[in-house]
Amino acid sequence: EEVDEPTKKHKFIVDDLTDDNSTILKMNTDVLDELDLFDGDYALIRGKKRKDTVCLLQADEEVGRGSIKINRVCRQNIQVKLGDTVTLTSIQVENGHRIFVLPIDDTVE
Repeated sequence: EEVDEPTKKHKFIVDDLTDDNSTILKMNTDVLDELDLFDGDYALIRGKKRKDTVCLLQADEEVGRGSIKINRVCRQNIQVKLGDTVTLTSIQVENGHRIFVLPIDDTVE
């Protein structure tokens, strides 16, 4: 009987993404290749207090090897600040057409 290998988790430092799209996560192209991830895959990002969200991966040569870029709304939802460490896990999204990352009620003023 085969046992499924657990999905590997990877830690990255959060950097600022100035893009208005809250569903995008940018990371270094070489790191994507090393982790066997592809541009357009989905990833689960877990921040402080076990808050998490799903983002679409995009390759970007300008991003440092140990960091990822996510926008302000996404950072607020997982309760992290610039320079904090987050955990990234690859996930499979079946029949997904579109994802929305919106502010959580307690973050809207």
